[in-house]
Amino acid sequence: MPKVFNQLSLEVEEYIREYIAVNHLQPGDKLPAERTFAAELGITRGTLRHGLELLISDGIIENKKNSGYYICPPKIDRELLYYCFPYKDSRLIQSGYRVTPIGMIPDRIQNIVNNILGPIKMEKSNTRKHLEYVGDIPISITYTFQEPLSQAFIPYLFEMDKIPEDLTVTQSIRVIDAGYIEAAILALLKLNPPDTLLLISNFVHYRNQTIGVCLSICVGTRVNLVTEIDLKNAAGIS
Repeated sequence: MPKVFNQLSLEVEEYIREYIAVNHLQPGDKLPAERTFAAELGITRGTLRHGLELLISDGIIENKKNSGYYICPPKIDRELLYYCFPYKDSRLIQSGYRVTPIGMIPDRIQNIVNNILGPIKMEKSNTRKHLEYVGDIPISITYTFQEPLSQAFIPYLFEMDKIPEDLTVTQSIRVIDAGYIEAAILALLKLNPPDTLLLISNFVHYRNQTIGVCLSICVGTRVNLVTEIDLKNAAGIS
């Protein structure tokens, strides 16, 4: 039974993708009501919704409460290897990247930085807290912390568009449950269930010493994390 159910969901997804293409629907356009698609496909609305959720998780459509399903804007391409150096990512900048400052640091973020830099260094660090947009679309909330002594020889670590050869970066990505994120953060990101959230962690090292931490809560359904760099030749990025 589960295999049949999953196959139906995939068929629903493919049918609606074709419907969007054939009808030349654009970002902001509304899809027909659930009952219309369910009747055309001869399935229940419950089964239909599972197919719709696949499209939502891919960032193709969004479900606006009490309104219906709408076509999403195209996903934003962001260079994964330079995630913590957005001003080096020319494609992101050309897409209309901008930031606005915010005031709060979630406890989860603060605890990670305390463990890496230590509470004293964190208090003296150059800290930036900002909401990242492309156009009017919020794509992530990012927190950067630069160890105090390194500010003398690299004053604007996370705002550089050229990366010194002595810098290396380690990175991890994991899916996080929105239930563990403060409601104020979720409101800033304007999440629409079931949007996915990623915690993207970057740790910047200079000659084997950690000098910076970049932690980003990214809306995975709005961003394509891409790379066109040969990992074998990407010196300093691991």
